[in-house]
Amino acid sequence: MLSAVAVRAGEVEAAEWALDQAKAACDAQIAAALFSGLPAERVALAAGLCASALDGFIENQMPVPAAG
Repeated sequence: MLSAVAVRAGEVEAAEWALDQAKAACDAQIAAALFSGLPAERVALAAGLCASALDGFIENQMPVPAAG
């Protein structure tokens, strides 16, 4: 029984990793579309989001420069 739990935990961990990777890829595509100049409403429609969900999206995607 313990090995079944360990296997299941590994499957869940792999699924979480795959979901994180898919989310990162989706976020990169949204950022690229916004940076290319497409209207936010059009990008939101294509992504299946409301336009307000994209407010601040680019700022959240940009790395913060190091001080100094």
